[in-house]
Amino acid sequence: MTKIMLIEDDFDNRELLAECLRLEGYEVVAFENGKEALDHLNKNAYPDMLLMDLSFPIITAEDFVESFRAQTGKDTIPIVILSGKPDIKTFAGKLKAYSFLPKPYDLYKLYSEISTALSLSAESAA
Repeated sequence: MTKIMLIEDDFDNRELLAECLRLEGYEVVAFENGKEALDHLNKNAYPDMLLMDLSFPIITAEDFVESFRAQTGKDTIPIVILSGKPDIKTFAGKLKAYSFLPKPYDLYKLYSEISTALSLSAESAA
């Protein structure tokens, strides 16, 4: 089963999105902040994909992605940014994200982005 790590500080958004993704057949581990996510990585298998907001407490998105890539040793895990920031495109470029969707986003567009990112990631790993 494909494992998605989700970082979203808004409880309602996090829980709703996690449940929608589970209904689509994904295994989802969801966190309020990047520190919780990094702590989880110390004890668990790496995700196949990362979905993340750009604003969450404790550490910045940039610091999280740098630590995430260092900890996993992989640049091939696709990252999709979900954010209401007006400069989301700039941040996505800095973080070398696969793609980004501005909030509010269309759920079916998100499903399409996830599917495409996972397919491209699988091709590059082969």
